[in-house]
Amino acid sequence: MDPNAQLALVIVAGLLAFAGLFRPEVRKKLGDLRALTFPGGSADLTGGEAAAQIEAQRHAPEAEKLPVPSPEPGERLPELPPPSPVYGPLEAELRHRIETVVPGGVDVQMAWAVRIAVAAQVERDHEQTYRLIFGSQITALKELNVRGPITVAQAKEIYALTAVRNNPDIFKPETFEAWGDYLLTRGLVAVERQPVDDDTRAALTPLGKDFLMFLTGRGLSEHKWG
Repeated sequence: MDPNAQLALVIVAGLLAFAGLFRPEVRKKLGDLRALTFPGGSADLTGGEAAAQIEAQRHAPEAEKLPVPSPEPGERLPELPPPSPVYGPLEAELRHRIETVVPGGVDVQMAWAVRIAVAAQVERDHEQTYRLIFGSQITALKELNVRGPITVAQAKEIYALTAVRNNPDIFKPETFEAWGDYLLTRGLVAVERQPVDDDTRAALTPLGKDFLMFLTGRGLSEHKWG
């Protein structure tokens, strides 16, 4: 195998190992949350807990990108990653699976390895999104999925009928922008233009559709607090 191609395949294997190591931890946290029981099947957060979740949404980063190895200033990356007792077995197992399942040249194997790595990253991003998303925001995503693009004014109606009506002490009409920004920041919804006004149309993105499929596929509850 060409050394450069081998290096590329090993890098992707390392990225997959990195993603795989963190996914069980995230799933455990989600499992702990789902194991809790609340009236009506959703968390009844008040006071500081609600404020903390709202604040966390405001500071939520955009969907992360898979890390790419970079050398220290003035140094070069070695041809192959250094041996690792943690990553090594995972890399070897993944490389074997790719070579077994995907016959053909290294370019084909590399393409599938990258696709697997990206799919793992998207799933991890969905898990992070689900941790902070409010039930009213999931309702808005479902409305967009059924109705197609809607105006910001219509989105405000959804917000008023769900978040504000059900939790008037927490959500106010003037906090709509922060509520909507989380869906934009996480890449689930896109608007047609900036600056936004009531006539601006908002649409569900392909990532937003995939998030709804993720909820269904994982059996995650749509009836969250907020």
